[in-house]
Amino acid sequence: MTPLKTSLSRSVGKLLGVQKDTDLSLRGATQSSRVPPPTGVTVKFAMFGGGGAGGAWVGGGGAGGGYVEEDAPLVLDVSYAVTIGGGGAAPAPGPPAADGLGNPGGNTTFVTADGTFTAYGGGGGGGNGQASAPVGPGRPGGAGGGAGGGDYSPATGGSGNKVTGTSNPAQASPPQPQTLSRVQGYDGGTKSGTTGGGGGGAGGAGTDGPNSGGGSAITLTNFGPFNGTYGAGGGGCSSGSGGSPNAGDGVSTNETAKNASGYANGGGGVREAGYVGGTGSAGIFVLRVPTSYTISSPGGSTSTANGYNYLQRTSNGNVTVSEA
Repeated sequence: MTPLKTSLSRSVGKLLGVQKDTDLSLRGATQSSRVPPPTGVTVKFAMFGGGGAGGAWVGGGGAGGGYVEEDAPLVLDVSYAVTIGGGGAAPAPGPPAADGLGNPGGNTTFVTADGTFTAYGGGGGGGNGQASAPVGPGRPGGAGGGAGGGDYSPATGGSGNKVTGTSNPAQASPPQPQTLSRVQGYDGGTKSGTTGGGGGGAGGAGTDGPNSGGGSAITLTNFGPFNGTYGAGGGGCSSGSGGSPNAGDGVSTNETAKNASGYANGGGGVREAGYVGGTGSAGIFVLRVPTSYTISSPGGSTSTANGYNYLQRTSNGNVTVSEA
């Protein structure tokens, strides 16, 4: 009768919807339901890549660093890395013409629970665009470098909102963990004869020659005592003004005004042969959380205001958020 009993038991089980599954929640056959999920918090952060260098020998302005401002999840009590992009180094003085092409700024990155956000460095300004050495176009980047002057055609400004040195969009996911909510920066200006174009900025395009001013910056508004204005483009040679307030100006020879100061600003272009282009300035990172959470970031600066704790970093380091 055993077969009949087994068959009858199965039939009754099907009829009543009884399943012979292991009771995981009560008997503890697995432990996954007993491990609480990690506790997290959504933070607001902003960052800029390093500004690009201005071109030498009829040089265009270097671009401001690319800009990112987003909300992102972090797991509490986990350390996340921040890398600050350096400012673009001055190019070698032309001639030869190829030496005068401005160097781009470095990328600023923030590792989060969802992946790594990147603010791309600004493109370098174009150098002397001689027909035999077509280095006049500005470099693409978070914002684009201004075009260098000279005979080569077309000597156009570099594209903004790009992965530095490429035609790939800077906003896209991947490689960003999510599609960014705003563009990182704008195009550089074009040349006019021997006048280089202005470098693009995080907030606006560079001006075309002969009035070759640098593109505008971005002023942060969500980070209390660490709000500031960053990411302006450098001016094109020989007298273009750098974007306000700290980008480099276009100059004739070796004036110190060609070098950017502050954070994420582009250097100015230089007109005459034998002088290096203006240097860009390094990027910056800021973050905020409600005061119910604390921020630990050795080497960074912290502050409290208006119901938030704030962090500013201008060098590489780590960030940990914990419950207060």
